[in-house]
Amino acid sequence: MGVYNYIADQTDDPHLTPGTYQNVQNNFWTSGSFTFKMKFLINGRNGVGTEIVKFFSADPTELFEVQYDTIMLPWGVPVYVTTGVWCKEMPLNIPVFKWDLNQYSPSIKINVEEVDNVTTTVVSESTATTFAANFNFDSGTWKKIGLKFGTSAQEVHTVSYNRTYTEGNDELGEAIVNFADNVIFKDILQGTFYESKTYSGGNFYWLTLEPMRAQ
Repeated sequence: MGVYNYIADQTDDPHLTPGTYQNVQNNFWTSGSFTFKMKFLINGRNGVGTEIVKFFSADPTELFEVQYDTIMLPWGVPVYVTTGVWCKEMPLNIPVFKWDLNQYSPSIKINVEEVDNVTTTVVSESTATTFAANFNFDSGTWKKIGLKFGTSAQEVHTVSYNRTYTEGNDELGEAIVNFADNVIFKDILQGTFYESKTYSGGNFYWLTLEPMRAQ
């Protein structure tokens, strides 16, 4: 739920619905999809860094499994009420680059963002501020009367102002991948099955990066 709440922060993002009369995952979501931006930061031997950018879209049902409770209405009709979500593994096949160690660094950085429209929100706020009033204008200058703040002669002013917030892409964190990592390893418990090394981008995503035959 923390991941969902973080990326579904704008009105045009897919959102969970409270419930549905049909036990179908698609019916638990509003329309739309999530778009993700992946940035691969690569250092070259020539001293010039390269940034490779890839995008992919994901339907919310590809990312989340909706959890729900079933409630029976008095006339025997079931209602499926959402209670939360679980993250799912989404298969991707995104070619990145030819990792030639003669040209590129043995380590790369991967940054992932959930793409949102840039929106600006203006919030009007007001605050009451107390000013000391024990001042007097004498001979062209303001002079304070007495040594204290002037409790008996305070003035309260209400000050209004606008605060502006700019919302954009949701940063999901970054992962470091080294060329020497064992990205594919044998699963001892599953015998002949093999698994891929998982790289964590923080608390929001995990990914795998695997070598593929180039030609």
